[in-house]
Amino acid sequence: SRDPPPVNKWSPLAERIGQEIIHFGLTYAGAFRRWDTDRDGFLQLEELQQALQQMPSTKHVNSVKIEDFMSYMEGMGMANRRVSMFEFVRAVAPRTLALELHASMLKELLKRVWLCRPLFMSLLAKFDPKATNLVAVADFKACLGEVNCMLEQAGRPMLSDSQINSITDLATGGARKVHYDRFIKGLHVIDVGSAC
Repeated sequence: SRDPPPVNKWSPLAERIGQEIIHFGLTYAGAFRRWDTDRDGFLQLEELQQALQQMPSTKHVNSVKIEDFMSYMEGMGMANRRVSMFEFVRAVAPRTLALELHASMLKELLKRVWLCRPLFMSLLAKFDPKATNLVAVADFKACLGEVNCMLEQAGRPMLSDSQINSITDLATGGARKVHYDRFIKGLHVIDVGSAC
């Protein structure tokens, strides 16, 4: 998930782990790489247990709680019984950093939409014959799908289904219709040239 990290009972422990990593002179990525003893790019439960038992704030935490903590970190991404570097950093970094990371990623996604806005506007207008500047959520998603095809043809990174869903959620604000003109005008990105 690219949503901001959730706050729950594990958040304070994750923050303490992050503080200890910095206190020991490591970066979050550096700690992850050190703990990833099999060098597969993921932390398995055993690797996480071994690492956390060496840290002052977690050395007395039992294996069941470490497994629960691992589930919390997996909640930062995909639940697959292993923790990626992205999930790890999102879990242990200060929440403000995670929110900045989230905003930065969202900005990059929206920049792709901005670059294709003339195409996007014309596609949306086809679903809005009365020029109300409103379209159904499904139509908005379909237009983003078309924009995706144009991004691919232009050699730009495409949007994943989850990214399309995130952009749609942002555009709808929980409503059943999208005020697409307002959404596109709200994208304050410097136009560096059209890609679509």
